[in-house]
Amino acid sequence: MGLFDHFIRAHRRKKILNGVRTLRNLTVGEVMSRYVITVRPDDEVIKAATKMIAEDISCIAVVDNEVPVGIISERDILKRVPLSKKVFAMRVSEVMRKPILTVPPTMKLPEAMALMAKNSIRRLAVVENGKLAGLITQRISPRRSRRTSRRTPWSLISPCAM
Repeated sequence: MGLFDHFIRAHRRKKILNGVRTLRNLTVGEVMSRYVITVRPDDEVIKAATKMIAEDISCIAVVDNEVPVGIISERDILKRVPLSKKVFAMRVSEVMRKPILTVPPTMKLPEAMALMAKNSIRRLAVVENGKLAGLITQRISPRRSRRTSRRTPWSLISPCAM
């Protein structure tokens, strides 16, 4: 390996580490999805499924007076809803996962990712002043943030790498 190759590798490593430092400083509020589709616990499951299809999303937050009480995903519907005529009578409260884990928008992104990994969940509700402010998922793209200019693998900010 020549001196030029060594310089290039060192330069790439420095860029990656700078990206990791930037990601460590991001907060949940900076990368959360603010556009959250919601349903009420007493709504029918078919209404939630219809909204998910219409919006092309994989989960819906369940709220009661703007306070998150649960979450319902495609997987929950497939696992918990029987294929029968009763599907039209089932309520969201029968299928949703509860209680839902919530975090403040000021929480650091690596902490939120560690919380999701620890609890084996894919989504967290972001709550501000007791009301749903957004959602954060495992598949957050750092490009949503103004502070990051390029994608960085999430494995680089795992708790083990800190």
